[in-house]
Amino acid sequence: MNFLKKGLLVSIFIASVLYSQVPTKDSVAKLYVATFNRAPDSAGLDYWVNKSGLSLEGIAKSFFEQPETKALYPDDYSEHEFVRQLYLNLFNREPDSKGWEYWENELKNHNIDRSTLILALINSALDDDAVILSNKAKVGEYFAEKGLNDPQKAKEVLINVSSSEDSVDNAISKIDNCVQNNSNSEYENNNSDYSQSNYQEESLPSNVIVAIDSNKSDLTQELKDSITYMYNEEKLAREIYMNLYKKYPLKQLYNISTKSEIKHEKAVNDLAIKYDLNITLYPDTDIPYDQKSLEEYGDGKYAVVEIQELYDMLYDKGIQSEKDALEVGCMVEVTDINDLNRYIAQALESNADDVLEVFNFLRDGSYRHYWAFDKGLKNIGVDDGCCSLGTDYCHPEYPNDHSSKGKGRRR
Repeated sequence: MNFLKKGLLVSIFIASVLYSQVPTKDSVAKLYVATFNRAPDSAGLDYWVNKSGLSLEGIAKSFFEQPETKALYPDDYSEHEFVRQLYLNLFNREPDSKGWEYWENELKNHNIDRSTLILALINSALDDDAVILSNKAKVGEYFAEKGLNDPQKAKEVLINVSSSEDSVDNAISKIDNCVQNNSNSEYENNNSDYSQSNYQEESLPSNVIVAIDSNKSDLTQELKDSITYMYNEEKLAREIYMNLYKKYPLKQLYNISTKSEIKHEKAVNDLAIKYDLNITLYPDTDIPYDQKSLEEYGDGKYAVVEIQELYDMLYDKGIQSEKDALEVGCMVEVTDINDLNRYIAQALESNADDVLEVFNFLRDGSYRHYWAFDKGLKNIGVDDGCCSLGTDYCHPEYPNDHSSKGKGRRR
């Protein structure tokens, strides 16, 4: 089919998307392939198809409000490169020169937006392109059906999917291996024993992923500032544990820093992207989120003066001995929990369910970390564990079971 005829058909389609289309697993899986170049995560696919209440066009538009999309396609990402990337994501090839020029000009002239272009390319796929896209969607659905949520694995399973059935079978085998490895990881991480040498990296729970991907809440200025503050506090926890580990190679410090706190930091960072908050500045300003500034944010350096002072004090204490390093862990986690209690109350008052879900996730993690450091102290002969630091850091009321959750959730 020549380009002009195909362009006419696509133009007819673009007019048709003004009407609501009921999303299906297949159609939303194709949106994931086109936009993110990955399979849909289980929680996300379920949310968009069954809970979002949006048409397919609405979902496509909403994808461009998500942190992942903003990271993939920043404001300076050109129309030329965007068209190229869509073709690679969908069809494993670059666009032909006429199609490339046509769609680039349509975007530049604001005749269509990026989400509409995605729908147009999906619905106009023909011949080998259509087979490749169908195969990618089939693999994507299987990934989600198996309950998987890891974005990196979601990318990896699609890498070699082509028009051949063998490529689909190979991808499905990879997914089955992921399921088995996840089962092994859950067994190895039993009871959150951070002293294990083979402790596996934690992942963001599906409820947190869904919360971050959901529609925006109406945040107060106070709650925006709390997100920035909490990012700096999670950054402190990750960095101080790692820096103390370099002095005293305790597994608790390494595992909590690199396998857990790194996910906490990511969750708050994703919130900041969602609400366009520059988390390298405090209090919040009108300056938007800036990835470059974040990448230049130095280790042990913080926008919040209180957190900078806290880091300096804790580091000076932690490098004195293994006991001091473990005590620093108790102090950091109690500080996190105290602050999160206040911020969870703010989120509840503001009906900001997405922020509430993330903050509850952070606090549940801090409970586990607290007990890991308490156990570490007891293992070196400090019978009272964290309580040896005094009443401010003695909290037997904290949930002390991997399945226990704190208060502050909506019922």
